[in-house]
Amino acid sequence: QDKERQVHLRASAKTLPGKQVIFFRHCVRSTNRQVKGVDGFGFAENFTNRSLPNWQTPERWCTAQGAEMMEHAGKWLAQTRFPSITSKTLQVISDVMNRDATSANHLLQGLARKNETYDFTVQFLPHLFHSFGYGRSLCTPNSSLVKKESAELLLSNTMPMGVGRLEHMNTTRYREVLRTLETFVGRGEAGPLEDLPVPSVSADGSVKLGGASVMRFFAQNLMYAFASGIPYTSATMEQRYSYVEWVYFYRKVLSQVPAKLAVQRACGILKVIDDLRSPLGPNLM
Repeated sequence: QDKERQVHLRASAKTLPGKQVIFFRHCVRSTNRQVKGVDGFGFAENFTNRSLPNWQTPERWCTAQGAEMMEHAGKWLAQTRFPSITSKTLQVISDVMNRDATSANHLLQGLARKNETYDFTVQFLPHLFHSFGYGRSLCTPNSSLVKKESAELLLSNTMPMGVGRLEHMNTTRYREVLRTLETFVGRGEAGPLEDLPVPSVSADGSVKLGGASVMRFFAQNLMYAFASGIPYTSATMEQRYSYVEWVYFYRKVLSQVPAKLAVQRACGILKVIDDLRSPLGPNLM
């Protein structure tokens, strides 16, 4: 019976338009003030004596230009990928975080055609995006395994801007990169940025990124402020792109840990697979 159903689905797929599932990151957003990784200092103001970007929005919400970019993305999709899209042929699913909801709504505003009734809706399914954290506890990862894999990722990933892998890292280059960052953001009570600790694995097995975590924080500010049209520091575009590599390094070591991701994204992955197995139903975003 299952084989008959598969044959039917394959036959249907040949005559029906293909279904698409499109993933979007949220909008360009503001940052918060928290900086992890340096003992005794946990906030941005500890590392700078200069003003942080004036986001003109609450922490971690879409900036005005960030939301506008999502709307332009919707317009582009309507013109190039979905010229005849309707609320019956599109289903939009979002997390419940403000930045995600704002992104979804602005994307739909771009997809909607002028002079027509706007009847698109967003379905909010938070567990598809995070099965734990943010007040959710559908399931939780093995914390010991997460620590172990994170430590392994710290050792196996190459730090950007010529610093190299931890085992043979170029500490001179590491200090130089931190010194250059200080010319943009200044110096706070934590002292010279070049004196911040190198990434390490603590006695309890957890990863501490030290100065790399500070670079990741200010790299976000440098890039997100630029993308939002907000003046912030004298860094060139090339320098902003160089420092944003620390954001990706941070994610590879602390966020994209298999033992964490497998649990965190399980519900969403299963839904995507289930939806793609059937050619029937709306496209997903």
